[in-house]
Amino acid sequence: MTSNGLGSMGYAVPGALAARLAYPDRPIVAFSGDGGLLMAAAELQTAQRENLPIIILVFDDQEIGLIRVKQEIKGIPPHGIKLGGVDWEKLGQTFGADGIVVSTEQELSNALSAALKNGRTAVIGARIDPSGYVAQFNALREL
Repeated sequence: MTSNGLGSMGYAVPGALAARLAYPDRPIVAFSGDGGLLMAAAELQTAQRENLPIIILVFDDQEIGLIRVKQEIKGIPPHGIKLGGVDWEKLGQTFGADGIVVSTEQELSNALSAALKNGRTAVIGARIDPSGYVAQFNALREL
């Protein structure tokens, strides 16, 4: 499942909960930016309360990346885009889920394997480098 145009912040977790309801025997993974998860963090409680285990992979670049890219392309100084300081492990645990922060491919692989194995809601915060976003954005738009 995906939001229309991949531009709806906060969609990933509620979308994953809907997928869990529709497919109770399949593993469900939500892919979310850090800002998007922060918009829907309370849904972690819904996952726990309703026994709807999902895995949430958070791309933690410590910014609202798409807005920063658009500002940069237009020559606008970055404004209102910085995030950071979120401890994804503690955030998950606050809502009764598992939580971990990863910064390498091997750590991510291990975290996903563990989350799939234990069958609980898990928040995996993946630290990523946003420096290549503008080039990627332009390539996708064939600019």
